[in-house]
This record gives sequence, C-alpha cells and structure tokens, in this order.
Amino acid sequence: MVESDPRGPAIKELLSHNLKKLWPKSQTEAVFLPASEKFIRTLQLEHKRGRIVRGFELIERSLEIQAHGLSIVDEKTGGQRGSRVSRLLLISNDGAERFMRNIESLLLDHGDRVLSLVINIDSETLGKMFFGEGKTAKVMMLEHKESVANALFSLIESDDRAVAEKPASKPAPKADKPEKPGAGMAKTFKKPAKTFNSAKKPKRKTDRK
Repeated sequence: MVESDPRGPAIKELLSHNLKKLWPKSQTEAVFLPASEKFIRTLQLEHKRGRIVRGFELIERSLEIQAHGLSIVDEKTGGQRGSRVSRLLLISNDGAERFMRNIESLLLDHGDRVLSLVINIDSETLGKMFFGEGKTAKVMMLEHKESVANALFSLIESDDRAVAEKPASKPAPKADKPEKPGAGMAKTFKKPAKTFNSAKKPKRKTDRK
C-alpha cells in the first residue's frame, strides 16, 4: 500500500533520514521521530479497533505466532517470501539500555516484518494517551499491514504539530471575589432616575429666639 501510493517516496525519505542506533553500542537502528497530533490520533483509532499490543512479552508472543503461521504457509506453498513490513513497533523515549537490548534482540529475530519507531514521548505520557491514567507503555506494536500503512501516511500529512512529552500545566485562574447579591443586576441595568418623591426635602427652619 505504501510503495504503490504517491506518498510512498516521501515516507521512505522521512524514515531513512531519521535512522539512529537504538542505544550507543547497538547493532540495530530504529527511526527516531517526534509524534504529531495526527499520528497519535491515527494510532488511537487503530487502538479502538483492537490492533495495538502493549508490553514486551505480549508483543514477542504475537510475533512468534505470526512467524509460525508464515512458516506453515511456506511449507505448503513451497514458495519463498520476501521481506515485507506488516508490524510497527512503537517505543517510548525513556527506555533504559537493558530494555533497549531486549528490543534489539526482538528486532534481530523478527526485523524482516517489523519497523521500529522511537517516538519522543515518555512511557508515562504514552500509556496515559492509550490506556488511561496511571498506565505506562514503554513499547507497543501496531498490527495489520493496513493499519501500519495508515500510521505511516499520517506521519507526512499536514498536521505537523508535535505532541509535548509532558504538557506544561497552565496556572490555575485566580478565583474571582464573590459578588454581593444583586451585583449582577446592578451591572446589567442602569440606576433608575430619581423621582419627584425622592427629591430632597427642604430643611426646616427653626424659630429664632
């Protein structure tokens, strides 16, 4: 889908220009990108469709099941498959080196089907975006090739506003002083003009002695 789309070359250029090592001494590279709002919204939609796997163990298990199924197909058909990405691995930006070593091991085993993307969001913020308050997500995987294509297309679409790693909290607005009863009415309506009855009465003259 991506290769045959007019946007394919732009996606390939974006990914190839942002390749870096997973960690300083890593033998494996990943794409490092900021996360645009459009990209995050696309992933959230795919999550609602049940196409995101969260956590290293579940991701590893899912890839092993897929690899086993593909090997059975190869045995039956006698054909040889080419390398084709059908999974997108999404990694937070705060993984320790030990964690990145595990990711590298996963990619060495399944890298022919997996594109790894390190996004500039910490695991706490990423977890909250997809799984709710108090949840963390150091790594997620987007399944299904159509979903992966949709996510890649969203990377180059017009909405390029980056999602902040930790949104700055706005200062709480100052509490307004409570108005006196009827103050709102006083602001709305003008004071009534004085009537004749309300005119000042002349002072009463006192008798001189």
